[in-house]
Amino acid sequence: MKKNTLIAIFGAVLVACASCSDEVPPIPASELYTREFVKAFGVMSPSQDWNAASRGTVSVTTDAPARVQVSAKIRGKNYLLANYSDVSGTRDIRFDIPKGVKEVTVHCGNESVKTTLGGKVSFANAGRAFFPGDSETDFGQISITSTEESQWRTLPAVDVFTFNRSMPEGGINVFNPEITRDFVFRSHGDIIIYPVFWNTSNTNKLGIAYKDKNGEMQHIPLYSNYKGEYVEGVNLCSYAKYNSEDVLTYEFVKDPYGPNKTIIFDDPEVKAYVGDALVNNKSFDELSDTDDFVALINYIGRKGMMAIFDAKGIEYESIVEIAGVVPELPNFLTSGAGCSGWFQYGTPVKYIRKGATYSEGTLKGNQDSNALLINNQSEYCVFTKGLRVSVPDGMRYGMYIERSDGTKFYSIADYNPDKRVVRNPETGEPIKGDDGQIQFLKDGAFHAATWIGPIYGWRWLSFEDCMTSEENATNVDINDMVFLIENAVEDTPDIEVEDPDDPVGDPIRWLIACEDLGSKDDFDFNDVVYEVEYVAGEKTAKITPLAAGGTLEAYLMRNDEIISREWHSYFGASSNQMVNTNSNGGPGETFTIDVPEDFSISSPAGADGYRDNMGGFHLRVIDNDGKDERTITPPGVGEAPQMILIFQPEGKPWRWPLERHSIGIAFDGFQKWMEDGIFDANTEGGNWSENHNESHVIKR
Repeated sequence: MKKNTLIAIFGAVLVACASCSDEVPPIPASELYTREFVKAFGVMSPSQDWNAASRGTVSVTTDAPARVQVSAKIRGKNYLLANYSDVSGTRDIRFDIPKGVKEVTVHCGNESVKTTLGGKVSFANAGRAFFPGDSETDFGQISITSTEESQWRTLPAVDVFTFNRSMPEGGINVFNPEITRDFVFRSHGDIIIYPVFWNTSNTNKLGIAYKDKNGEMQHIPLYSNYKGEYVEGVNLCSYAKYNSEDVLTYEFVKDPYGPNKTIIFDDPEVKAYVGDALVNNKSFDELSDTDDFVALINYIGRKGMMAIFDAKGIEYESIVEIAGVVPELPNFLTSGAGCSGWFQYGTPVKYIRKGATYSEGTLKGNQDSNALLINNQSEYCVFTKGLRVSVPDGMRYGMYIERSDGTKFYSIADYNPDKRVVRNPETGEPIKGDDGQIQFLKDGAFHAATWIGPIYGWRWLSFEDCMTSEENATNVDINDMVFLIENAVEDTPDIEVEDPDDPVGDPIRWLIACEDLGSKDDFDFNDVVYEVEYVAGEKTAKITPLAAGGTLEAYLMRNDEIISREWHSYFGASSNQMVNTNSNGGPGETFTIDVPEDFSISSPAGADGYRDNMGGFHLRVIDNDGKDERTITPPGVGEAPQMILIFQPEGKPWRWPLERHSIGIAFDGFQKWMEDGIFDANTEGGNWSENHNESHVIKR
């Protein structure tokens, strides 16, 4: 049966080759452009969409029809993103926002609320409290009970190690993109909180926090890592050693006969391959129908791990990683790619038999430091009973820990007593001022994190119990106390802005630069340059022509319809004249177009080509006395660009390259952006288009 799988795959390849044709089609113009672009700049990131805009959403609730505006503060400047009238009930407000910006302010009437993208904000008269409780005296009817035995968990140490991979000890985990650092939960039924892991000498209590109807913060303690119990004295978490007969060991060596890849299963979530490994000196083809076997598994978020399967191809519950596993392996669908590098020669690998039990009498009490897991004691497991916490449906609540000295750290950063450290965005290291002291922001420090694990879909909850100060400003691993939490649904907090009179700002003037109306050898991106000013919720967009570097007739189009005059005419020039490419004579004549309320200049996932990218704008170019026409469209993801969309910070308009000055020479950061696709408008240096070489760009 195993050999037949290989034969079937091989046969499919032969059939595909049999359909080949000797006819060579002409090379499309887009392919010729791509070849020249790659020759000039190299290979681009496969995720590069050449667009500085992303699509943001917030959910807004109002009691009565009202005007709702959304703004964002980007490096100290406010920008208006959305302006919707007559918002009533609950409605999703969508808008374009520069990549890297995660927080917005929602304005309604005299109220302004700060939230994160994807957040929910209510301007209804009821429930404006931070954590709205249901009663002034009974903690919102929250109750705590013990769990049933059927809900207790035994977690093999290797499964707990998945947490360590995401939040390593001593890491600057506050910058981990997988976590949420500022959060509350909204109740959708009972939750169960399982203590799992800790590494701290502090005695901490975990609890739920919310504000009652009087605006007073209420705290309900749940669990202490020192005693491992809650008010009824139930021991919640301990450790056990597996019975030795359930801890199995295999020896793996490289197969000298070469790669022998067979797909065990293949679906959108997981791929598993058998490769060039010998299992106890047996190759894959030599295994009997009752033998266990080893395979490489490629789960989302779990790439490059080994798994043990039973004879039916079912993965055992837990495995132990091999020392020296390569974290990022080659694409195993690539022809000729072997499986070498999975492991070292003769590496012993232990795994836990399905349904394994731990030895009686080995349960250990809680410790100040959970060293057995830190030291990768894989033959142990975590035995955790958990707490059942009943929270009224729809109620929002936060989590906190309290140290023995009474200091509380919340899952909402603004309620924490210490301030956030200014950090280098690349290294995470604190940035010191001219006085040599660490600098602090006005915002509260992050002390909590939550995220969904990539393997089992568990929700993790973790805390940092060190105060951010001169002595430990680098201690941001947020893994001092770690829990699993079932049925907790993440929500977004409402936080009143510090200055409600802060103006919403002006609209962003996005800029689109177009290249190659004729030649393919300069890449100066000045053939057609224009600004697009638009606010979501409004039904018009303003277009301001800035340059016309081409000498051919050009027309701006949207959705396959011409929406402009001949481009050069906006500058009072003829189509064979270059405008604003060697000196800047000022912008051309501004014009306005009608757009739908949900108009967007971002590049959304699953975009339908140019119709859904960069506002659907594209160009028609007419050559050879009107006999030839070409269309210049926004690029697809990972394609060579003939249009680039740029974010212009207020006071820093983009200065496009001079005629026949390559964009790669004019902007040192262009190459890096092309290669990694990373754009962060909210970070100094995160916007490549701000930093130019003076002698190669136009003056503005």
